Order: sequence, then C-alpha cells, then structure tokens
Amino acid sequence: MHDMVRLERMGKPAVVLVHDRFQVAARTQARIMGLPSAHIVVVPEGIPGESPEQLRAKIDRLWPQILQGLTTSSIP
Repeated sequence: MHDMVRLERMGKPAVVLVHDRFQVAARTQARIMGLPSAHIVVVPEGIPGESPEQLRAKIDRLWPQILQGLTTSSIP
C-alpha cells in the first residue's frame, strides 16, 4: 500500500491487488495514508478444487478494474 500511495503521489497511476480477506484493512490503510480513493482490486478467495480454467476466468474478470486503475489517478 505504501508503494502504491508513493507512486500515485508521483503522478504514476497504480493499483493494489488484495485478497478479499484483506479488503477492509487495505481500504483503512489507504484512508489513513490520505488516499481514500486508492485503486484497490479485490481478488476473490479461491475454492479448493477449482480448475486452472476456473481460476483464470476469475482473474480475467478483474482486468477491467486493473486497467481502469492504471489509466486514472487516485489523487482527487
């Protein structure tokens, strides 16, 4: 999170990927660090027994959020 905030303040859009269990902690840390609008992409928890294709499909659905975060600034 620190690196992401540092990059954003340098004018370089950045995205943080977090496991869904850490979503609240990441958003809280972003707010405390003065960047409540940080681009945080939440990666859903895997389910034991998921096939590689299922995992790939899950990650593929995140690309629009990742690309949006990399092409827009979190700095208001």
